[in-house]
Amino acid sequence: MQKILLIILGWLLGILSPILQEKMQQKRNTKKISAAIITELNDLEYRLMFLAFGLFTHIGKMNKDFLSWAASVKENYSGPFVNEETNNAIVRLSALSDDEITRLFPDRSQTKGLRMSKMMIPFTQSKVDSLTHFPTDFQKQIFSILSQLSYLNDNIDFSMEDFDRMLDPDIDRENWCILRDNIIERWQAMGNRARQIADKIKQIRIKYSD
Repeated sequence: MQKILLIILGWLLGILSPILQEKMQQKRNTKKISAAIITELNDLEYRLMFLAFGLFTHIGKMNKDFLSWAASVKENYSGPFVNEETNNAIVRLSALSDDEITRLFPDRSQTKGLRMSKMMIPFTQSKVDSLTHFPTDFQKQIFSILSQLSYLNDNIDFSMEDFDRMLDPDIDRENWCILRDNIIERWQAMGNRARQIADKIKQIRIKYSD
């Protein structure tokens, strides 16, 4: 009887061993992918802060509340996208009052454009099919970020198109003013959305980082 049980046990182990090995390998892969996604999102968090900083200084909407938030993002980032000029500006400006900040950054949107790059996270995007191995909440948060990022990138395109239309020599004053107001409104909304996405990334980073 004991021999039969040993034979059965050996048979079961032979069947289950590859399955267990596969699950262990999948767990290791998931952990590596998760760490890489968190790193890329941390880069994105800083880049979004940098984008919002540029937008708010350009349209004259910079204030101490934003600078306090930007400083917290800056302190939690040391990756390849660090911009020391912006980091130093955040430190200097944080010591000023809102009135002083406003005087330093008047609205320049009427006479000068703003060059912006789309916010891309290629590694995370490439691993969308692998997210089924992650906790449901993690999946939902990542898809939410990807969706909001797509919306932000669309608005970057739209704002650049609107600004090009403003430069048309044949545009009349009324339509020029409408376009200008739309651009300012869009840029402010983009800055706010960039901050919202960065805050969502912070929540993920804190919850899922080792």
